[in-house]
Amino acid sequence: FKGGPGVIVIAGAVFGAAGLLRLLAGYSDRRLIARLDEDEMAKYQRAIEDHPENPYAHSLLADAYRRLGQHERAAAEYEAALAIDPSLREERYWLERMRTEVDRSAQKEMSCPRCGAPRQGRELECRECGRPYSSLES
Repeated sequence: FKGGPGVIVIAGAVFGAAGLLRLLAGYSDRRLIARLDEDEMAKYQRAIEDHPENPYAHSLLADAYRRLGQHERAAAEYEAALAIDPSLREERYWLERMRTEVDRSAQKEMSCPRCGAPRQGRELECRECGRPYSSLES
C-alpha cells in the first residue's frame, strides 16, 4: 500500500461507507420526527375529544400541523382555539401566518422572494423592488 490504486480504493470505500451511514442516519431522523409528530397529534386529538373547550389542546395540535406544513389544518385549529379564548395573542399571530401561507399556496403565479409582489409572466426583474430573477425562478 505504498501509494497507488490500493489507497484510492480504500479511501473510496471509507468515504463511501461514511456517506451511506450519514444518509441512513438522516433518513432515520426524519422518520423518527415524523413518528413523534404523529404520536403528538394523536395525543392532542385525544385531549380535544376529552376536553373540547380547552384552547391549549387546539393550539398544540395546530402547532404540530404547522410543523408538518399542513397549513389549512393548522389554521382551523388556531381558529378553534381563538373561538374558545379570543385573548390568545400567539395563536392569533399564527392564524394570520397560516392564512397567508394557505393564500400563497393557492396562488399559481410566482412572487418575488424579497418583497412578495406577484411576478407577471416572464419578467426579468421585480416591478416593485427591482430584484432580478434568476434563471431558476421561472
